Amino acid sequence: MDLEVIDMIFTFGKFVALTPSSTNNHNPHCLQKLYEICLYLLYIVGFIASAYAKSPVYQALTSVQFVLAALRDLNQFCFIFYILIVMMRLKRSRWLRLIKSVAGVKSAPKKIPLKLIFVASQLVYFSLTTFGVYTYIADAGLTVAAFYIGEFYQHYAQFFYVVFITILLILLLSRYERLSETLSQLIRARSQLNSKQVVDILQKIKNSVFTLKEGVEVGILSTIFLCDSILKKCDEILAKAYRLEVKLTSYEIEEIQVFIDAVLHSRPEFRAARFFSIDRSTLFSVLNSLTTFLLVMIQFKQM
Repeated sequence: MDLEVIDMIFTFGKFVALTPSSTNNHNPHCLQKLYEICLYLLYIVGFIASAYAKSPVYQALTSVQFVLAALRDLNQFCFIFYILIVMMRLKRSRWLRLIKSVAGVKSAPKKIPLKLIFVASQLVYFSLTTFGVYTYIADAGLTVAAFYIGEFYQHYAQFFYVVFITILLILLLSRYERLSETLSQLIRARSQLNSKQVVDILQKIKNSVFTLKEGVEVGILSTIFLCDSILKKCDEILAKAYRLEVKLTSYEIEEIQVFIDAVLHSRPEFRAARFFSIDRSTLFSVLNSLTTFLLVMIQFKQM
């Protein structure tokens, strides 16, 4: 079953308190809670030590550069706070709701070995990080490198979630592909099915759409192109439903209309921490913002 990759991710993530210990970890025991809190406290110490070690660099920056560097560090600190405190302590149930919604719908066959992708990504990351740390220690010394432990954790947490979210979106996409294919089969086999069979299939697809809708409302920052692919697949399901509508009898028309309404109201919407919706147009908005930012920075340097 493709959800085994999530078990693997949770096995890795629990050691650095980035995920629950397992997909069945509804009520973590006291030691688990203590471990997560202690790790967060150690991260705070590392963050302060890293800021202290970088103070000479900060003093050499211009006022604009200092503000940008401070905002970058604050953004990373807030990211870790959100994961370790908000998601792992205050909203832990959302993890389990996410797993339940994904597990409730069958997926289409996948050609991409998700386990291999995750393991390979971890090996590559740790290999590159080990080489980078070794080089930094050889250049600056072990004592200086120790001040940046907090940053090492930040970088891994960000990398871990980029990989995890990508895999999660692939799992969601495969389920929407399965629903779309089921609807295509229903269109092709319509003449061989009676009305009750048609209605039963539509109801099963409708329930799956509702289930997946709950899964994408968790509020995790998502990869733009995969999000857009899922939205396109949902539009494809809707288009096939309209094609099927013209082939149905009067008894089945009511059910297909209910189905279309359900798909329209359960269309997934990906959000970046509820600040804005994510689709393909988001990429151009980001590029536009980056271009504007670079132009402003160039003007400041010329002054």
